Amino acid sequence: MRARARARVCVVSHKSRPNPRPRACPFPFTSVLLFAFCLSACESPLPPPLADGQFAFAVLGDAPYNRAEERLFAHLVRGLEDEELEWVIHLGDIIGTPCTDSIYLARRELLRAIGHPVIYTPGDNEWTDCHRRSLGSYQPLERLRKLREVFFTDTDGNIARSGLTLISQAQNPAWPEFVENRRWMHGGIVFATVHLVGSRNGMLDFDGRTDADDEEVTRRASAAVAWLQETFAQARANQARAVVLATHADLALERGRGSRNRKPFQPFIDALATEVEAFGASVLVVHGDGHNLTIDQPLTSSKSGETLTNLTRIEVLGSPGVGWIRIVADTLREPRFSFQPERVSWLRLLSR
Repeated sequence: MRARARARVCVVSHKSRPNPRPRACPFPFTSVLLFAFCLSACESPLPPPLADGQFAFAVLGDAPYNRAEERLFAHLVRGLEDEELEWVIHLGDIIGTPCTDSIYLARRELLRAIGHPVIYTPGDNEWTDCHRRSLGSYQPLERLRKLREVFFTDTDGNIARSGLTLISQAQNPAWPEFVENRRWMHGGIVFATVHLVGSRNGMLDFDGRTDADDEEVTRRASAAVAWLQETFAQARANQARAVVLATHADLALERGRGSRNRKPFQPFIDALATEVEAFGASVLVVHGDGHNLTIDQPLTSSKSGETLTNLTRIEVLGSPGVGWIRIVADTLREPRFSFQPERVSWLRLLSR
């Protein structure tokens, strides 16, 4: 077992009171349970063995962007081999360099090196932002087609390893192109990835933008709402204990309705609030995009305006930080989820 710096465990219950959005690590921040930790400095014991009815998985995103971060990420991958995990979810933004075919293939192999099943949902750096000069001045829709070809052709939906079978939204004739939207169930909990990205969900203007780019955003947003509603319908039909949603985009849940960054996601947010309130049981939303480690409860009811305390949001650490969050799901008791963030430290890496 490799020595690692550990953060204290965060446990969030429905009765937790929401607090302001915490600051990014490595500075201490306040979570919904009013605890503070600093991933790069604090030491804490390895996590206790999983109890009956518990299982663990990992979420990470917004890395690696460059060669330096590739080294940190490789160290992270080696560390994950020691972890008792059912799977790893990468929330997108796996590049910060030009969107070439070769970098797609290299990142796919990097994910395949993880010793667990890997589920990946795209970020904006992989295709939406590829029109930028720094990313190669590509046509985004062409890059999206290539991204799907490279990452989403496996029959079982996994980037790495087998044994975890996922359902794809593309199996629905109404949404044949959305191979990246995946869903699965484990331990009475329904999991789903949803393809929403940063850069205002692909709405930023750029030279050469066409009606086809606008139409893609509209259709993908509609697919996301449909996939969300279908996911909760399955959860209700199976009397699921909880729902976990994974996406790249920061939905700006803590911002006011009509704000610039929230507006592109408003139909999805409205549907999410409706489903979460009706579902009643625990819902976990994990995303990247903002690069700031955040654990809070920012969603409010569209009816009463009150905080929906059965939803917890996690934003993962991102570039220039490289890290992951260990999430323990409890199928027998409340609270359903506990969280243990970790950050790969250059100081610890160089001391090896």
